[in-house]
Amino acid sequence: MSLAVKYQRVESLAILLAAGAFYSSQGFNILLFFLLLMVVDISIFAYIWGKNFGNHIYNLFHSYLVPAGLISAGVITHHRLLLSLGLIWAAHIALDRTLGYGLKEDKGFYYTHLGRISQKKNK
Repeated sequence: MSLAVKYQRVESLAILLAAGAFYSSQGFNILLFFLLLMVVDISIFAYIWGKNFGNHIYNLFHSYLVPAGLISAGVITHHRLLLSLGLIWAAHIALDRTLGYGLKEDKGFYYTHLGRISQKKNK
C-alpha cells in the first residue's frame, strides 16, 4: 500500500469520526445512524445494467459531493433531516474508504482509486 493511500485512509477515518461526533452532538438518533449507514450501498444494484453504468452510479453515490450539499443545505436552512442524512452519507463513504473501498475504476468493480480490492494482498 502506497504512502498516499495510507494518508487517504487515515484522512477518511478522521472524516468518519468527525461526521459521527457532529451527528451525535446534534442530538440525532444514534439507532437511525446505524440503521441507515449502509443504505448507500444499494447503488451496487446498478451493476445489473452493466459495468460502466454500475461504476458511474456507484461512484456518484460514493462521492462526497451530494452529502456535502445535504450537510451545507441542512446547516444553512436549519433543516435537521438534511443535515442528519448528509452526515450519515458522509460517514458511510468515509467508512468505506477507511476500509480501502474507493471509487471504482473503468477496469471493473474490484479496481478502485485506493488500489485493487481482493481477498489476497494487493499486487
